[in-house]
Amino acid sequence: MNLKHKSLKLYYFFWNPIYRGYCFIFRPKSFGVKLVVENENKILMVRISYAHKKWTFPGGGVKKGETFEKAVIRELKEECGIKTQNVIEMGEYASDSNFKRNIVKCFYLSVDSNYVNIDNFEVTDSGWYDPKKLPIPEDCSFAVPKIMKIYNEFKK
Repeated sequence: MNLKHKSLKLYYFFWNPIYRGYCFIFRPKSFGVKLVVENENKILMVRISYAHKKWTFPGGGVKKGETFEKAVIRELKEECGIKTQNVIEMGEYASDSNFKRNIVKCFYLSVDSNYVNIDNFEVTDSGWYDPKKLPIPEDCSFAVPKIMKIYNEFKK
């Protein structure tokens, strides 16, 4: 881990409790994205290094002035090293996790290769899974069932 990553981890260690307190008091609205990447009937999942440290789908927050589509494309490149411009919106869900009012748009992408180059900062591991045989629910984020419901509806 380089100095930049160590500095960011230290920053998040101190910033996170302050930000969670702010969210508890003010309940801000936030916007996020998640992406189901499919290759040969398997879907990509990543294990994140922060928060719950569980398996989930690539994604993250939408920056001010950024569209949902640009955010999901950026997050995919940052976390998994996959470049694309061809995502399809599947749906959205609302969440009140971490004391915020979250709107998360879910996208779909089919890729020809299963090559993934995780960033080893936000993401510690990745894997391709049969949609019917995901990691055990206790090892997945709370969002996985919501996203899988949207994905299954989309695939019908």
